[in-house]
Amino acid sequence: MASVIKIPASLISDEQKGKIVRVYLPPDANTLLSVANHCLRSRNYVNVIVAGKQPCTAVLGHGAAIKHCSVGIGIWTGRAMTRARNRTR
Repeated sequence: MASVIKIPASLISDEQKGKIVRVYLPPDANTLLSVANHCLRSRNYVNVIVAGKQPCTAVLGHGAAIKHCSVGIGIWTGRAMTRARNRTR
C-alpha cells in the first residue's frame, strides 16, 4: 500500500515558489540519480521526487544528466511532442 503525504498548497504557492517545497520529475534513470544526489545534499527544503516503479532506460549519459539537472527544466530535442503537434496543424 502506498503512503500519501499531503503538502499544504500554501507551501507550494507562487509566493513561496521554491522556498520550501521543491518538486522533481526526472525523466530517466541517470537524471533520477542526479536528482536524488542533489536532494540528499540539500538542507531546509522538502524535496519531492516523482518517479515510477517500473524499470526505465538511461536516455542521457551520466554527465549529460548532471548538466540537464543543473540547468533546470528543459526540452529534449528529438523527444518533445511539440514537433508532432506542429506537423498536424
